[in-house]
Amino acid sequence: MTQEEQMLAWLQRHREHDVIKLITGVRGCGKSALLDSYHAYLLANGVPENQILQINLEHPEIRHLHTPEELMDFIDSHVPSGVRVHLLLDEIHELQEFDVALGGLFALKNFDIVATCSNKRPISDRFREYLSGKFVHVEMTSTPFREIPARKNLSFEKRLEEHLLFGTLPYTFKLRDSLADTEVYLGGLWNTILVKDILSRSRMADSRLVERLLERIYVHLGEVESLRKLGADATIEGREAAPNTVESYLQALDESMLVRRVMKYDIFLGELAKSGYCFYLSDLALGRTRYGKFPGIEANAIRTLIYLELCARGGAQRHQSLADAALHAALRYGDRRRARSD
Repeated sequence: MTQEEQMLAWLQRHREHDVIKLITGVRGCGKSALLDSYHAYLLANGVPENQILQINLEHPEIRHLHTPEELMDFIDSHVPSGVRVHLLLDEIHELQEFDVALGGLFALKNFDIVATCSNKRPISDRFREYLSGKFVHVEMTSTPFREIPARKNLSFEKRLEEHLLFGTLPYTFKLRDSLADTEVYLGGLWNTILVKDILSRSRMADSRLVERLLERIYVHLGEVESLRKLGADATIEGREAAPNTVESYLQALDESMLVRRVMKYDIFLGELAKSGYCFYLSDLALGRTRYGKFPGIEANAIRTLIYLELCARGGAQRHQSLADAALHAALRYGDRRRARSD
């Protein structure tokens, strides 16, 4: 079963349950396509078209909706009265006070609500407090390696090289005959994430520090880091970033879902350590587009791919034991490659 099939089955299980269905994931991972598939599923299972309202809050014709009141007026003008409507809201974070909007729509009991979001804000403490017990959540990852279409007669190593070159985001599968087109798409996506989901949303003043941190993470994927070490390596014009500043920027990167921050896990104590993180990118080709061919240790790139694969298979996505399993698998893969070359 593919990831999209798993997500669709999740939506089907929760259909008509009295909860908001919330799907998060980095931009470009396929959330909008999933809503399209769910829309088609509803139609195929007897739901009339006028009882399904799908709204993409980033669509040019919808961008004038900024407040919960404006969204409610728009919905009222597009749905019949007296019937329950399937409400599919794409990129809900574009709305101001989207938690208030979802809470108001939920209270009316007239809607079966599915919402997608390209950052982690909806599962923040404030959101959980406001909508406690009223929503269920699932995270969509980039496409697992096993699902990426393989070219005919391509060896595993060549598939892996292509994977690192083109990435794991669904739209890039249509561009694999043109690296130039892939570069344009991934570069535009990176800039959108950087500007809309990191700098603007978090009101960060120092874009250079964000870039330095991202480049540092890209070079040292999967390695245990400390806030002080990250701040020292992100020195700009002789000024070292303070740990509390680094922490606030890392939180914004993590919320954007471009970067995955994982707490270090103490295997002997069986608990999360009090300090130290590992970092992964949701798609390695995004980093390559920005910073060039991966300059770090090959095992770290493989480790990232395996870690993301484990996440896609339902693992605890912030748990360091997954990262450790990924590291051991990557090292074994490296040993096998060296043995074959010898």
